[in-house]
Amino acid sequence: MNYGLGEKSRAGEVPQMRQDYNPQKVHMTNYLRKLMNLPCDFILTGHLREIRKLISVDTKTGVTHEEIKYRFNTVGQAVVTIPLLFDEIYVIIGKEGREGPRREMLIDSLGTYIARSRLKRNGKLNSIEPPDIKALLKKAGLDASDKPKLPQGE
Repeated sequence: MNYGLGEKSRAGEVPQMRQDYNPQKVHMTNYLRKLMNLPCDFILTGHLREIRKLISVDTKTGVTHEEIKYRFNTVGQAVVTIPLLFDEIYVIIGKEGREGPRREMLIDSLGTYIARSRLKRNGKLNSIEPPDIKALLKKAGLDASDKPKLPQGE
């Protein structure tokens, strides 16, 4: 946003919805498309933002019922458009175990998280897998070897 406002000689001003946020979303999407066209595997990592929506309030007890979802943490509608660019969306979930924290990788949506995988469609993968991309590729029957490095200068 700072880059976009600076180009318009409006640095330090409050961003406006249509003239600032929409172009920012388009710029981010176009830049990600460029990265995805590189001759290598591309993994975008990010944090999730908690989104709470009040469903109801019990008038007698005052107890609230909320819907809680987690979405990719980015600005405005890019929270929807950026994940749509990807075939594979995984969520790493931390759980407390006897030996300390344990991580699992969600590859299929389970309520509050959005996750999806085209690799899962052949039935070889579970909804939750260990967080190891190479092991996931092998289990799905795909090549998990590293790609060759490009010669220097290219």
